[in-house]
Amino acid sequence: SGSLTVIMGPSGCGKTTLLDALAKRIDGRKKGRKLTGSITLNGGAMTFSPAYVQQEDALTGILTVSETLEFAASLAGEPSERVEELIREFGLESARDTRVGTIFQKGISGGQKRRLSIAFERVSRPRVVLLDEPTSGLDSASALAVVHQLKKIATASDECKGCDRVAIACTLHQPSNAVWDLLDNVCFLAKGKLVYFGKTGPPLFEFLVDVPQYVNVADHVLSLINEDFPGHADVDEMVAKFASQTSFEKSSILPSDSAVVDVSVVHEDGRKRAPVFNRLLTLCARGAKEILRDVGIVVV
Repeated sequence: SGSLTVIMGPSGCGKTTLLDALAKRIDGRKKGRKLTGSITLNGGAMTFSPAYVQQEDALTGILTVSETLEFAASLAGEPSERVEELIREFGLESARDTRVGTIFQKGISGGQKRRLSIAFERVSRPRVVLLDEPTSGLDSASALAVVHQLKKIATASDECKGCDRVAIACTLHQPSNAVWDLLDNVCFLAKGKLVYFGKTGPPLFEFLVDVPQYVNVADHVLSLINEDFPGHADVDEMVAKFASQTSFEKSSILPSDSAVVDVSVVHEDGRKRAPVFNRLLTLCARGAKEILRDVGIVVV
């Protein structure tokens, strides 16, 4: 809790699969699948499912930004003040009354959609937030703004007494130097195997690779572990080298004050929900608005 961890690696290395496993979206009982291991939070078993922001925005296009968050708050049993709080927190004031957008109607920008998707999952105050490619398709400035907001969410509890600490993990393709400086931990994967997991700051990788001066660390490592193109390193050797290290223990990855976190609360479900009847009315109201506003449905 209280940290921002990023998962990186070439396409097909298993980033999304790992994220799905952490989000408990993989059914290990199905034929052909085998899921082993355990998921812990602050040293205690994490029995609830974390908030999960998918790569593709799963938003209702005919709703405005404020309506989207109002429906989410209604489903979670949160007061209307929570909506205003999130709109300010994610810088969506200018798009408050703008529709998300459909294939027939232009809506908010890509960066605003990503921030709205994160705000949507934040309505119920989850303890753990997982994101799949939150900066995909965004320009460098928008990507930096999104990651900066994630960092702010993870560390906000440091400035707020009584606030729950939030653990955030996401997958990224190619972070800039400014984005890299915001990260706490990094996990590099290749061919489904762990190449490195630990802090992003010094002495990062000095035992694994020699990063040239003035070169983006993420770009350099990704070029070494991507076997689809020439110039890569011996990935199997890198995997074995990291696996043999004994100096990188759990204490070097967890925040220094993690020992004071109350682990007794990690068994609680961090996702609030309104009563069943209230949720039914909310979904009916949203469905009615979608039918009346969506030009495509009306025409059909």
